[in-house]
Amino acid sequence: MVVYVDVLLVVNIIIDYFLLLLTKTLLRKTVRRRRILLGALIGGAYALVIFLPAMPVYITVPLRLAACVPIVLAAMPVHGVRDLLKSVGAFFAVNFVFAGLMLGFYLVLSPQNMAMNNGTVYFDLNIRWLLLFTLLCYAILMLLSHLLRRRAPEGRLFDVTLSNAGKSVCEKALLDTGHGLSDGFSDRPVLIAEPRVAQSLAPGQIRDFLNGGAPPQGLPETEIRLIPYASVGGKGVLRAFSIARVSVPERGFSLENVLLAQSAAPFTGGEYSVLLCSDFFERGGERHVRKNQSVAL
Repeated sequence: MVVYVDVLLVVNIIIDYFLLLLTKTLLRKTVRRRRILLGALIGGAYALVIFLPAMPVYITVPLRLAACVPIVLAAMPVHGVRDLLKSVGAFFAVNFVFAGLMLGFYLVLSPQNMAMNNGTVYFDLNIRWLLLFTLLCYAILMLLSHLLRRRAPEGRLFDVTLSNAGKSVCEKALLDTGHGLSDGFSDRPVLIAEPRVAQSLAPGQIRDFLNGGAPPQGLPETEIRLIPYASVGGKGVLRAFSIARVSVPERGFSLENVLLAQSAAPFTGGEYSVLLCSDFFERGGERHVRKNQSVAL
């Protein structure tokens, strides 16, 4: 069978694009489509291994796993080695299931216009049939992901935008029904964020304070706070600072002048990086503003 390079590249770019979409859905990552396309382009280039002599599975599997690293790094944000390993593992698992579906299809039907070598698939199909077939595989994988993955509580994960001092970050947040922290003086709500998020928004003179240093001199008292807490794991104090705004676009909701506390360590699971207090959406913009004004008086 003749394999055309242009068809090979287009086929595998399309396949990798949908597999990366599925991977970011599984990982609950917020990713721009142009980054997904960039990762798919790298994946399409990897498909050229189909022209190499047939290799045993103990070579093709590690080779594909190694190729997943630059694809994932290009396609989605990765925070640290642990997140990289998790993201690469998820993308590799999606590829493995897809390859199994393709192999079954190839063995059962033995189509004349399909070839497989070194873990790479080639279809000499009309583009409409190719898109239809890829969408079908994508739908099957999506169904499997919904059946198998551990999901966060329904309706409690949100995309949030945190803004402060001219900087903005977009993160996944969990509405935590067990988290009711607020500032005892001003009644401002307290959000808890992983160190990576808090450090990216904190002005330079506040970062050392968040990491256990002395309070910076010359700042208004409302800018930093020590927030006592008690949980099943024990008691302690969180170091927090004031941020300008937090917004939830899907709810059309925003809140200004809130406190962001830095957690001691990243949250387990990697599905979210910010905790919203239990009554976050019940707080209008006026509730804690009135309290702030009374304190100032």
